[in-house]
Amino acid sequence: MLAAHTTQAQAGPPENGESQAVGAVLAPLDQSTGDIRDGTEFTAERKARATLKAYAARGGCTVHELAGGGFLLTRWSMSRELPDLRAVAVLLKQMGMVA
Repeated sequence: MLAAHTTQAQAGPPENGESQAVGAVLAPLDQSTGDIRDGTEFTAERKARATLKAYAARGGCTVHELAGGGFLLTRWSMSRELPDLRAVAVLLKQMGMVA
């Protein structure tokens, strides 16, 4: 676990809604209408992934993509496996790294 206050991280959005910053990062994923042929979905996901990695890095964390899907968020000697980018964003928000 990363910290006691991060144990309630959810895979989906919090019940009271995501913050504007988290929503702005993940909006391209939710609104993508492209398909594999034009690469729009891949570009939106790459951008969201890079943005979240940058937020994490500013807070002293690293985000690693796992071969089987999902992500590993690490800080100091602690780590947390998360199922998707939305869960990464929610946890970073809870840790105060995303406004």
